[in-house]
Amino acid sequence: MAQPSESTVQPAQNAAESTGQGQRSPVQRIRKNRLSAEEKRKSKKYGLDSVLKQTGQKTARKSRKRRNEDTAPDSEPVDAPTRKKAKRLTTQASEKFLSALITPNIIEDAHASASAQAMPEFGERDKEKAFRRMIASIPAADLAEAKSDHNKIIIASRKFSKGVRKDGTGGYRIPGMRTSLYHYQLLGAAFMRDRENSSYPPHGGFLSDFMGLGKTIQALANMVDGRPSDPEDPIKTTLIVVPSHLVSHWKNQIIKHCDGIDLKEIVTYCAGHRLDTLDIVGSLQEYSVIITTYDEVRRSYPQSCKPPAPTGTEDEVIAWWDERYEEHLGPLHKIKYHRIILDEGHLIRNHGSAVSMAVCALTGTHKWILSGTPIHNYIDELFPQFDFLGVPGTKTHEKFLRDFCQDENSHMRLVNLIRSFMLRRTHASRLFSFPLVKLPDVHDEVIRAEFCDAERELFNAIEDLFIRNINQLAKHKHPKLAQYRCFLTMILILRMLIAIRSNPTVICDKREEHLVDSPNLQGDKEKLVRDYYDLMLKLHESEQWDERLKRNSCPHCKCVPVYPVITSCHHLYCEECYSYLSVNESTDDGKPMCRVCQEPIQEAAYCDAVEDIELTQTQSTKNPKQDTATQRKKKSKTGVWRKPQGSFRRPAYLNSDEELPTEPDADEQTDWIEACASQMPSAKLTKIRDLVAKWLAESPRNKIVIFTQFLDFIRILGKMCQREKWPATSLTGKMNLAKREASMEQFSDVNGNTKIMLASLKAGGIGLDLTAANKCILVDLWWNDAVQDQAFCRVWRIGQTQEVEYKKIIVSETIDDYLLRLQSEKLASIDQTIGDEKLKSRDTMEELLNMFADVEVDPNGAFRLTRKPKKSNAYSKSDGKGKEKEKQSEPPESEEVPAES
Repeated sequence: MAQPSESTVQPAQNAAESTGQGQRSPVQRIRKNRLSAEEKRKSKKYGLDSVLKQTGQKTARKSRKRRNEDTAPDSEPVDAPTRKKAKRLTTQASEKFLSALITPNIIEDAHASASAQAMPEFGERDKEKAFRRMIASIPAADLAEAKSDHNKIIIASRKFSKGVRKDGTGGYRIPGMRTSLYHYQLLGAAFMRDRENSSYPPHGGFLSDFMGLGKTIQALANMVDGRPSDPEDPIKTTLIVVPSHLVSHWKNQIIKHCDGIDLKEIVTYCAGHRLDTLDIVGSLQEYSVIITTYDEVRRSYPQSCKPPAPTGTEDEVIAWWDERYEEHLGPLHKIKYHRIILDEGHLIRNHGSAVSMAVCALTGTHKWILSGTPIHNYIDELFPQFDFLGVPGTKTHEKFLRDFCQDENSHMRLVNLIRSFMLRRTHASRLFSFPLVKLPDVHDEVIRAEFCDAERELFNAIEDLFIRNINQLAKHKHPKLAQYRCFLTMILILRMLIAIRSNPTVICDKREEHLVDSPNLQGDKEKLVRDYYDLMLKLHESEQWDERLKRNSCPHCKCVPVYPVITSCHHLYCEECYSYLSVNESTDDGKPMCRVCQEPIQEAAYCDAVEDIELTQTQSTKNPKQDTATQRKKKSKTGVWRKPQGSFRRPAYLNSDEELPTEPDADEQTDWIEACASQMPSAKLTKIRDLVAKWLAESPRNKIVIFTQFLDFIRILGKMCQREKWPATSLTGKMNLAKREASMEQFSDVNGNTKIMLASLKAGGIGLDLTAANKCILVDLWWNDAVQDQAFCRVWRIGQTQEVEYKKIIVSETIDDYLLRLQSEKLASIDQTIGDEKLKSRDTMEELLNMFADVEVDPNGAFRLTRKPKKSNAYSKSDGKGKEKEKQSEPPESEEVPAES
C-alpha cells in the first residue's frame, strides 16, 4: 500500500461551534505542507557534519537509537514476501553485474540486437489473443522464458491504479498518457509503481536503463499514475532535478507525452525563471510538477563553511549552524515533496560536494535516480545515491566502504542488496526472446592513418624530449609526483599533436582577443598566476603532494587542462570546461561556481604560460616573490604573458636554460588555423575529408556527426567544410542553451542543407538527440570509453531509422594505439588507471611508461627510461573494442608537405 502523507494540520478559525444538542462539532483542520522535526534534523545534519569536519570535530552526536542502527548487523531492505525466495548471486555473477553497471559493450550489443528477429506486432486489443499469436512465432526452446515474460506483463499491468489496455499496435496505453509504452517500458513503470507502494524502504530506487531506452517516459508514466489519491493532500508535488540544459527538454516531454498533467500545473524554477511573489514556498506548493536544476538545489541549501569566529566546543558549532541554517535555507528545502526525480542522478556521486549534500538534504516520500551510468569509476560512488534514496544500513561513508567495497564477498552483498531497488536493461536484454528495441545495425570500423615524414619526426622529437625530462626528474627529492605530472602532460600534448598541427601561442592570443569582452575572463592574469605559484610553493613546502596534484587537474573533467583558465580560487580549468560552468552553473549575477570550492569564481583568466614550480625549489633556497618578479619580466611588449614557442603548457621540468625571447618572431604572429587550416597537412584531417566526401556523394540523405575533444580541431574542421562548400554547424560546451538549441534545430531539419555537425565530446554526450545523423566519426579516443559510447548513443537510439556507420580514426604507432588496447581489454578508464589512488601502485606507472620506453626502477623508487627502437610495432596493435574491424590506410602516393610543417 502507498505510504500515507504526513502533512501538518492546524485548526481553522471558528471551527468549533456548539450544535443544537449542546455538543461541539468536529474541529475542522487545514492541512499544510511542513517538515517534521525529524525531517528537519536530517536535512540539517548534512551541512552540520561538513562544518564539524572543517572545524576539527568528527560528526554530529548520534542518539542511542541511531548508534545502534549504525552498528547493527547488515540487513537487506528486500520486500518481506520475496526475502526467502531471493536468489543470491555468485561472485562471478556479482562482478559481471557491477561491470555492466559501469559500461556495457554497446557495439557488441548493437550487432546482436540487429541480427535478432524483431518482436512481432499484432493489432489485437485482446491481450490473450495477441499473446497466443506471439507464442506461435517463438521457437520451442524459448517458450518457457516467453511464458514467464507474459506473466510478468500481466502482473505489471495490475500495478497501476487505473486499467492498462492494449493500443492495437503492440503498445500499452496508461490513462493520463498520450503516448503508448513498449512492453519493457510497461515493466519499468510497473517496477516504479511497485517500489512506491512497497511497505519496505526505500520507497523509490534506480531506473538505470541504458541510454536511449526511454527512462523519461517510464518516469512520466509512474508520475501520472502515482499522483496522490486525495486531491486535498498538500504533499502533492513532484520535484524533477535536471542538468541546466535539460530543463526545457523535460517540460517539452511532459507536454508531449502526458494529458493527465495540465500545463498550468508545471513550473520551472531556476536561474532566469523566478516566481514573482513574496511567498515563494507557498506558490511552489501549488504546482504538481517543479522542474529545477542541480545548481538551484545547491543554492537553496546553506553553504557549509567554517564559523567566522573560532569556536571551542561542538555545542557552539552546532548552535552557530542552527542559526545559519534557519537564516539561509532556501525555498526548495522548506517543502516536503511527494516525489523527487534526479535525472542524470550520478552527478551527486561525490558525497563531499555541496551539490550532493544539498540534494540529499531534500525531503520527499518517493525518491528516484535516473542514470544509465550510476557508476563511472568506483563502487563507492553509489554511497551518496544510496543516502539520497534512504537505503537502510548505509548511514555513513565509512560503513558503506566497510560493508560493500572491501572484497568479492562485499561486492556480492552489494549486488544482492541493490537488485531489489534497481532496474537496469541494456540493448543486450531480451523480452519474449526478442530485443527490447529493434534498432538498425551499426557498422563500426577503426581506420588507421599514417603520419607523413614530417609529422612522424615531430612526434618522435616530442617523445624524446619528455623521456629526457622524466629521466632528469629522477634526481628530484620527490620523483614520483614530478615524473607523473610530466608524463600526463606528455600524453595530452601527443594526443593534441595527432589531431592538431598549429602554433599554440598564437591560438592563445586569438582566443584571448575573441573573449576579451567576457566578464568572466577579465581577471588580473599576472596576479592570478603569481598567487597560484605561491600556493604551489606552500603545498610543496608542507609536502601536500595529493593536493598539489589535484590543483593541476581540471575539476570538471579530471584531466590535464586543455588551454587552461586559472581562477581566483587557484584552480585550473580547461577552456571548454570553464565555459560550460559560465553557461550552465553560474550564480544569479552570472559568476561561475567552482566545482571544488562551490563558491562563485570572482576572477579568471587564460594562463597558457603557467608553469609548474620546480619540485626541488624550497623556501630556504629560493624566494618565490623574487622568482615571480623575474618571470613577470618575460612577457611581450603587448602585455600578453608569453609562453615558449612550440609548447602547449610548458612545465618547469621541461628544461630550457635560454631566456625567453622578448620579441616574438614572425611565425608567432601567424594564426596558422586562420591562414591555412583547410590545406594543413594532417593524417586525421585527410582521412576525415575523404570519408565525408564519400558519404555525401553516396546519398543526399546522409548526415554526419564528427566528435572531437579539442576545440581548435573544430575550428580546423570548420575551415575544411567552408573550403569544400559543405554546410556545417557546431556544438560545444562554450555555447549557451539558445545557441545549442538553434544548432540542433538546424542540423535536425530534414529539408535543410546542413549535413555536418562538429561536436565536442564534452558537450555532445548528454541529453541530446542526434538521430538525424546516420554517420559518426570519432577523431580522438577519450580516456574513458564510456564517454565515447555516451556520445555515439546520441546517434544510435530510439528514433534512428537508418543503419549507422561508426568510424574511429587513429594514427598508427602513437598514443592512439595504447588507448585502443586499453579499451579493447576492458581495463579501467584512464582516470581510474592513473588516478590519485592508483598512483600508490608503482606497477601502474611502470606499465604506462612502458608504452614509450624500457623502464627500470632505481633504489630510490624513481624511473629510468631507455627509448625503444623506432620500429613499426613499437605500439601494441589491437582490433579495437568488441568486433570492430580495422582498416589499414595507405599513405598518400604524392603529398606535398610545406616547409612550415
